[in-house]
Amino acid sequence: MLLPMLAILCALAAEPEAPPAPYETRELQLQLKVRGEQDMRDWLAEKLRARRLKLVKPGPEGPERIKLRDLPLEAVAAGLHAVFFELRDVENDAMMQLSDDGPMLPVSVIWRGRELLVTVGEPWQAPDPGDLTPDVMRERYGVGELREAGSTWNPRSLQLLDLALSRLRDEELAVMRILAFDRKPAAKPEYEERLGTAQQGRLAAIYAQEEGEGRIEVYDGAFGAYTHFVGEPEDPQPMSLMILLHELGHAVSEQLEIELFQAMRDLAEVHNDRGEKLEKRVVDRDGRARRLDGKTLAEIDAELDRESEVIAGMRAMLDRLSERRERGSAVASAFAAVDGVRPPTWYAATSEAELFAESFALYHADRAALERASPAAVAWFDAGEHRALLREDLTLLAEARALLD
Repeated sequence: MLLPMLAILCALAAEPEAPPAPYETRELQLQLKVRGEQDMRDWLAEKLRARRLKLVKPGPEGPERIKLRDLPLEAVAAGLHAVFFELRDVENDAMMQLSDDGPMLPVSVIWRGRELLVTVGEPWQAPDPGDLTPDVMRERYGVGELREAGSTWNPRSLQLLDLALSRLRDEELAVMRILAFDRKPAAKPEYEERLGTAQQGRLAAIYAQEEGEGRIEVYDGAFGAYTHFVGEPEDPQPMSLMILLHELGHAVSEQLEIELFQAMRDLAEVHNDRGEKLEKRVVDRDGRARRLDGKTLAEIDAELDRESEVIAGMRAMLDRLSERRERGSAVASAFAAVDGVRPPTWYAATSEAELFAESFALYHADRAALERASPAAVAWFDAGEHRALLREDLTLLAEARALLD
């Protein structure tokens, strides 16, 4: 599960702890009204001096010094947020807006060592969602059913789902084809209870499994205001992209395990049933030979041998499925075991499952940020390690289901 406030990427997460919320547009507008522009600049200058920080921007050969007066006010506010909350070794990506009807400006701030690195993108506005429909999405990606339960898959939500799915590779999309996607106003109370008290009501989406069905539930909170972004300031993407990709990451690491377990249960039932029938046929072969016109004992024996081979194949597959089940979530476990992989966010430090989901989402939404936080993770994804594991499970699942047909 993912909360919509995860704009801050922490490269040195030790104890899992939620960072302060990004500097919101309303807060900026209030500070501007109360303090005035020059006072805000003076305030940041004072804090930079107190911490002996240099103000820098990206340059072709590394960080370059920049004067405070040359920063737009939106960047001043983002810088104040970073130093006020002591956000060291943290990347804060915020969409800043001076007025309700003004343009949004993407600003990224990273406090590293004695430098406060500020990157400012071009004014940004949300793109036109176009005419996407659930049917178009299913035809384009072959995903499971897009269902509505109190909230609709409107063009904006479909646009963001389209953006997330478009970044997946073939093996990852293959998992999405066995999922359902549900739009709901909010999460069920039992899902909310999994979160700490401070996060109640902030659940934006969740990957859920019930009665053998895997699904992604997407709530209204996933499509909130554009207060922060993911990606680089030069090409910012809505934070909703990170939210959706995070849940898709959970599905990638967990759904095939569920499908394989269900196939194992179904196959065991068929195997046992056919085995019992085979035993009865073997006992009754002489009688059946007399009752079936034109069939000899040799022909009956040939039929029984073929059935025995099928049942033996089922038994061998059950052994393979049982061995696979003992390994648990192969993808998440393999990723967590990679030497040098580090939690790229505070939330990623809470479990192996969240480590993979957060890293998966960042790899597809903001590869450069994941590279800064955990180069080993990028190398693992680039090598296609998780896709190789998915191919193994997809092949095993197809072979198991073929025996059920």
